[in-house]
Amino acid sequence: MIVHESVIRSLNEMNSNPLKISIVTPSFNQGTFLEKTIQSVLSQDYPNLEYIIIDGGSTDKSVEIIKKYAERLSYWVSEPDAGQSDAINKGFRKASGDICAWINSDDVYYPGVLTIIAASFEEHPSVDLLYGYHNDVNEKDEVVRKGMYFPFYKHAFKVGFAICQPTSFWKRKVWDICGPLDTNLHYCMDYDFYAKAIKVGFQVKSVPILICKFRYHETNKSTTSRAGFAYEGEMLLSTHFGERHQSFILGLVSKIELFLMLGTRKLLRLFLK
Repeated sequence: MIVHESVIRSLNEMNSNPLKISIVTPSFNQGTFLEKTIQSVLSQDYPNLEYIIIDGGSTDKSVEIIKKYAERLSYWVSEPDAGQSDAINKGFRKASGDICAWINSDDVYYPGVLTIIAASFEEHPSVDLLYGYHNDVNEKDEVVRKGMYFPFYKHAFKVGFAICQPTSFWKRKVWDICGPLDTNLHYCMDYDFYAKAIKVGFQVKSVPILICKFRYHETNKSTTSRAGFAYEGEMLLSTHFGERHQSFILGLVSKIELFLMLGTRKLLRLFLK
């Protein structure tokens, strides 16, 4: 994890009333991984955390797991919903934090990231949305692909070079203006949310912080629904930026693979042209 000295100073100078961070976890029948997600949030030991879990009426061991941690949760419910976007919207209707994020029930935060994120917002008061980078892991928590820090380039985003959702955090005003999520979207609701924020003029910044483990397994959407991601992505690029980009699929390819395929200079020229 790379942390600038200025962020370290902010960590040391944070006042006794730190920013309130609201985290929402949507879940449905993810009992295999849910507890690790919950533990990764609660073990942050952040002093002003609001943690909300919205379960879609799971029939596996999910509710049993949630109940183990109920006293440390700000809110939780298990009831049928209209899908992931609907669950996330429900969660943020209950949230009251200065800074917001959601983490899905199979991903895991690295230790200490909430404190560093809060300090980063303090250090960069004009920034509205921050995101870092991640490692890809398998069912056994083994790192199968190490992430890499990339600065934010608006042009790259506009051709589908996506922000990794669980690494992102934003000020509440971003959600108030650009939310809630479109419940008709099942794959790229995060890209839609970020695109709205960028078009409104909110300031986005990438930070060199390793935020989370992004889990690939045989039942998650990132593994089973590439076609769904590509379809919704093309539609959203057309909606937000006025034309269809066949290159949206690039946003689904790892940044490391792009560097290997194109080389650093060619990739930067693509972003900056």
